[in-house]
Amino acid sequence: MTDPESIKNAFASIPNISTVVANAGIASNQSLLETSRDLWDRTLAVNLSGAFHTILAAAEKMRHCGNGSIVLTASTNSYDGEADLIAYNASKAGLLGILHTAANELGPYGIRVNAVCPGLIRTRLTKASFTDPKILSDYFKQVP
Repeated sequence: MTDPESIKNAFASIPNISTVVANAGIASNQSLLETSRDLWDRTLAVNLSGAFHTILAAAEKMRHCGNGSIVLTASTNSYDGEADLIAYNASKAGLLGILHTAANELGPYGIRVNAVCPGLIRTRLTKASFTDPKILSDYFKQVP
């Protein structure tokens, strides 16, 4: 996800594309004051730049067909600013900025761009949260 040429080559190997999901993501719990430049850069490279390059490669192919659908996986962290996830939160909020611009620019080509914003779901990335009853209890108190 951090190598635009690899993404471009992957799309070049597929003749027709109608649907693309940009779902790759990483996160590390670090407070704002403890977030290193390396953590910041790596998180944005995967979560934000990777999605940008995926959208770009997909749009290049889809615009010639006159239709397509691109779905981004953002997060509830796109707008709620959960503590100790500054880089992740910024990257997911950035996806919503990309979403709005891409939807406006690609709509005339018949390409839809949407995002889903899931909350805490059981994945390898969130495994630790599901082993701590306190985290789950606090988190799900806020879910209707």
